[in-house]
Parts: sequence; C-alpha cells; structure tokens
Amino acid sequence: MHFAGKLSPAQFWAHVAQMEDTIRAGFGAFPVYALAAWSGPRMLAEWGSENDVLTTAGLLFGDPDSSYAHVQTTRTDPFEVALTARFAAGGPPTSGEDVRNRRHALSEAPTTTRTIRVDDVPVEFTCWDTTGTWYAAAAHGPLGLVLDSKHLDPATFALTRLDDIEPYLAGRRAHLRLRRGE
Repeated sequence: MHFAGKLSPAQFWAHVAQMEDTIRAGFGAFPVYALAAWSGPRMLAEWGSENDVLTTAGLLFGDPDSSYAHVQTTRTDPFEVALTARFAAGGPPTSGEDVRNRRHALSEAPTTTRTIRVDDVPVEFTCWDTTGTWYAAAAHGPLGLVLDSKHLDPATFALTRLDDIEPYLAGRRAHLRLRRGE
C-alpha cells in the first residue's frame, strides 16, 4: 500500500481491484448475512481478517449519509462489536475518564429484545435505541450478528445468507466513484 502522497487514479483502482480479489477469495469462509428482499443501493462495508482468517464481513444497505442499515457477520463477540459501534457514534473521547464514563454508560443503557428472522429462523436480538439510530446484536450459531440502522424500521428486517458478493463489490465501486467525483 502507498501511504506517502496521493495515489494516481490507476494506482487507486488497481488497489481496489486487488482488495476485491482478496474478498472474493475469502467469500464463503463463513456465512455472510444480508437484508432479505432489499431492492435499494447496497455495498460492501468492511471485510476484516486476523492472521489470514476472515473475522468480520459487513454490508451496507441504503445511503450511508442519510438512511441505512448496516449488517455485520462476525466471529468475535457481537455485543462488544455493538458496544464499539455505539461508542464510536458518540465521537472521539476527550480523555481517559471520558472513555471510562462512556463505556460504563453504554454498558448500562436500557435494552429491548426484538425477533429478527435469519434464514427464516427467529433469532432474539438485544437492541439499543438512540435518537434516530438503533443497534442490535445476537449470537447465531458460532457467529455473531450486529445491526445498526438509521431511519429505517427494524420491524421490516429479515436476514438471509448471501450467495453472491459481486453486487456488493459493484456497489462499493460506485460509491467510491461518487466520493471521488468520477
């Protein structure tokens, strides 16, 4: 990866293509879940690994700047992933004490439960509601599922196993082109 200076468009898109090849090679390492019956914009959100083992796959549905749903499938603790996402939504901490206070407040925040169907099986999610955004986490077999959504009704959500990553890669490329002004 080139850190010093700006990548040329050709270098940037070559790097994107290389990342996409890595994603394609890792797709199928574990089930990745998507919103069922979603007909709007979609794209890859994150794709993370540790020691060359896929640990997190995230998909984004809708417009990340207005109303969206973000679905993560993870090998890590989904409740910790949700806590981290909720913490990050509060902006950067101002001190170590702020970190401790915010983590404590977030861990004590009231929760509700919501049943969301995953491959037609009802799964109980723990949910946290904030102004305009809600978060949810659940264990699903050996994996965790983490959702966050802004201005979309979670009552309409159902998840299904993803069998084709290509529309999400194409959506990410389109989003990058838009952000780059291309």
